[in-house]
Amino acid sequence: MFERFTVKARAVIERAQVPALQRGDGYIGTEHLLLALVQPNTGIASTVLAAVDVTADRVTEALDNATQRPGIVSEEDVAVLIELGIDAESILEQARMIPGDAQRAPVADGGHRPYTKKAKKALENSLREAIQLKDNYIGTEHLLLGLLRTDGLALEVLRDLGVDLADVRQRAIDARSSAA
Repeated sequence: MFERFTVKARAVIERAQVPALQRGDGYIGTEHLLLALVQPNTGIASTVLAAVDVTADRVTEALDNATQRPGIVSEEDVAVLIELGIDAESILEQARMIPGDAQRAPVADGGHRPYTKKAKKALENSLREAIQLKDNYIGTEHLLLGLLRTDGLALEVLRDLGVDLADVRQRAIDARSSAA
């Protein structure tokens, strides 16, 4: 499958390591792919996202807000666990580093991070999008279309930003057609 990726699409996939490292995440999720796609001059996807005012700063802010939302463990639950001698804060920090769909434990800073199941699914969906559009390559526009088809933090962030997902999809398809 990777032989079908354009140079820019491969660069985006590799560049997703950077925000994962910067954020201290031990994995690459859909959110890291989105952060790599919104970087200027990375291809059709960055142009489409910029046209709907999706910038790296806005994605980062929305991502920070999304990851700070309360989870299923309340402060009272944490207090009870601490009283029982359980290091709940350490456990919760580890859980933050490994989302439910991650396949491997986090790596030391500077190491290669594994892709989550959802990030892998987004890459698979990019191939499906290219096939559906009868393209013999996978570009950044297909990566964006794949993210739009994959339930994950990237999709949540785009919704939080008020992005019309159908509009972005159509813009990516149209931009792809006009770039040919």
